[in-house]
Amino acid sequence: MPSAVVPGATEIDYSITGRTITPLTNNAVSALSSGVGGKCGSSPWTLNQPGDVSQTGCPVLGTLSLSACPTELDIVQVDSGKLLSGDRAGVNVCTSRPTKLGALYVTKVQ
Repeated sequence: MPSAVVPGATEIDYSITGRTITPLTNNAVSALSSGVGGKCGSSPWTLNQPGDVSQTGCPVLGTLSLSACPTELDIVQVDSGKLLSGDRAGVNVCTSRPTKLGALYVTKVQ
């Protein structure tokens, strides 16, 4: 459906079926293991290994569980073959859509 707020953009709903996080640094492992704000996943965190946070979410990263947020709301626009999605800064995409496009493009790797 065309966006009523951003000319040329299209509204899109992402149905989320799972949430995983992969810590790529030891500092990330520590942060995920810290329990700050609540439990983050159900397994011990290991460097470069994905951990499932679908059931618990991950409060330290602001990631909600699937039951709290099964669908994310966004806007997208294709410009010269590049995909631009909504600017999610400060937006709870579980309950509302971004009102402007972000600055970074996603491009298809050939």
